[in-house]
Amino acid sequence: MLISKLLAFITLISLGISIVEAKTIDWTETKNHVGEFVTVQGKVVRTYNSKKAIYLNFHKDYKSHFTAIIFASNFNKFLKSPDTLFKGKNISVTGKIKKYKGQTEIIVKSPDDIKILEAYEPIKNIEKKSVETLIKVKDQFVDKFKVGLANIYFSAALFENNIEKPLFKKMETPPKRELEIEFDRLSAQYLARYIKYLDSDVLVICESPNDPKIVEKFISEYLDDRYLVVHNAPVVKNKKYYYNQQVMALVDRSKFNVRKYEALNKKDITKNNLLYPFPPNKTIDYNGKPTKFWWSRFPIEFDVSLKSDPSHWYKFIATYPKSKFARSDKQALKARMQNNVHQMMLRERVEVVSKDFEDIFILGDMNDSMGMDEKEKKLGIDSLSTLYHGKNDSILWDSVSYKDKEGTYVYKGEAQVIDFIFTSHGLKKGKGRVKPSTNNFFHFFNTMIKHNLRPRPDRLENRELFLSDHAPVVIEVKH
Repeated sequence: MLISKLLAFITLISLGISIVEAKTIDWTETKNHVGEFVTVQGKVVRTYNSKKAIYLNFHKDYKSHFTAIIFASNFNKFLKSPDTLFKGKNISVTGKIKKYKGQTEIIVKSPDDIKILEAYEPIKNIEKKSVETLIKVKDQFVDKFKVGLANIYFSAALFENNIEKPLFKKMETPPKRELEIEFDRLSAQYLARYIKYLDSDVLVICESPNDPKIVEKFISEYLDDRYLVVHNAPVVKNKKYYYNQQVMALVDRSKFNVRKYEALNKKDITKNNLLYPFPPNKTIDYNGKPTKFWWSRFPIEFDVSLKSDPSHWYKFIATYPKSKFARSDKQALKARMQNNVHQMMLRERVEVVSKDFEDIFILGDMNDSMGMDEKEKKLGIDSLSTLYHGKNDSILWDSVSYKDKEGTYVYKGEAQVIDFIFTSHGLKKGKGRVKPSTNNFFHFFNTMIKHNLRPRPDRLENRELFLSDHAPVVIEVKH
């Protein structure tokens, strides 16, 4: 018998399978195990369905005792509504214990995480090993995709009539319209080669034109209609705050299912177009009085699921705050505060979606680097840290690092990082995985900067030789 068990164990190891003993604890001991992945046993004495979530309470005083939570996005995974299925039952719940407003909780994402027990007896010894041996198959990824971020310096000018309606400064000796069209044709070909070179399955582009229909035509003509366009044009609420350079995402239509968040009222909501979640502005105290700050550019939000596994959704929020620089000190201070409020509203959204989504991407040209400049010190703010709290951030982490004297942008001869792809901690160990990587585009980007004068996007000469003053960022996700 012993030999047969040993042979079975060796067979499991050879197949890439490991045997793990699960720690089982009593629900009364959960406060001692915050942050641990355990199995909790107890009796459900109360349930509540708020329509947004179902709460399985293990004590009548639910505000200060352990609760298992199932969010609405997972209701349909259960054959019967969990609030009636588990009420009064002895159950075990497996997951990571979190602490929220003084109580402990486990967020349940799958029916496999809850089991009904025939009997329940409080466990006195919390170090007791589980009587059930779990067999866990080692990571077997069935698909992968790439997420990219690029600031295309002249793309907004490229897709507009930049002679009659100059994006920047009007030219003293503008070329003929025919010449502009020819330059634009060459530039479009170069842009298409650049996008193909990045070969991203989800590509966020900053400084995009404000009309997505023009982009869709470009994709059809130059990129074999590979991408679906997600753009912030449908959600802009006030033209006063609508700048020419916008943010958009290109999503591989053959690889993903896509849900957009572009509906501005309930009647426009569909299965694949949900309500736009961001408020138009936020009022804060500035210079001693309440001041309303609008988005400098409205962010976009969308979800994707691989067609190879349509049940698992990845959350994307793409952003492109306006530059914090200005001509006067007064304007510069206000620009920095606007950038700070922009990041504040983003962070508020991140904290909401992190309750429902394990895999989250927050990405964009932030027009800011980590740390405080002199004007931010004067205001007592660090805008980027408002969104990303650094290495101790409980939700986000920065998956891309840079070698010394490298970055995504060169300012006054110094490289700095202002383009970021932040990901949730779930992408370290969840169904989707991102490995920390070092950005590998800076050398190419820096060489291009050295050998080409930085042309303005409203000047046509040599424009096709220069795509961006930012290095792109690309990460790979294994699923």
